[in-house]
Amino acid sequence: MRVNSTKVINVPASTVWEGVTANGHLAVAHPYVEAHTHEGPMGLGAKDRIVYLNGLTFDRHFTAWREGEGYTLLIGRPEGRSRSRVEWHIEPLGPTQSSLSITVHPDLLHRMPGWLRWVAFQWKVKPPLKAYLDAVTGGIAHWLETGTPVRRTDHPDHPWFGNPRDPSSR
Repeated sequence: MRVNSTKVINVPASTVWEGVTANGHLAVAHPYVEAHTHEGPMGLGAKDRIVYLNGLTFDRHFTAWREGEGYTLLIGRPEGRSRSRVEWHIEPLGPTQSSLSITVHPDLLHRMPGWLRWVAFQWKVKPPLKAYLDAVTGGIAHWLETGTPVRRTDHPDHPWFGNPRDPSSR
C-alpha cells in the first residue's frame, strides 16, 4: 500500500535537489512543520527531526541517496516501533521545469488482518495522507518558485498534524 503526490515545479531539477536537501528546508517549505533540525549534513545514513504544528515529532533516517535524483528514508516517532518508508524523486522535464514525487509506504496498519488493513487504508489513511502529500509538494513548489516561505494559512487544516490557522497548534 502506498500513497503518492507528484507536482510539476517551474524550476530546474538541480534547483529542486538543492532545495529538498538544504538544511532545515521543511521549516520554510512544509505547511505543517514548525521545526526541522539535522544531526549533521544530509546524505546516506543521515538523520533529522521534524516537529509538526501540533507538537508531534518524527525522526527521519535516510536509507538511500541518489545524488540529484532523490532519496529514500524511514520516518516514525522517536520511540516508536513503526517506521514508514518515504521515497522522494526528482524528474527533469526540461531546462526550466521538473517534477517532485513523494511516495509514502505507511507502516501503520501492519498488525491488522489483510482485508481489514485494506479497508482501513482506503477509508482512513489514504485520503488524509494524499491531502497531506499534496500540501507538501505544493508548499515546496511555492517556496522554490517564489523564494518565499510557505504561508501556513494558505493550506487546509489537517487532522493529523495541526491546524495552520490555529495559533495554539503551532
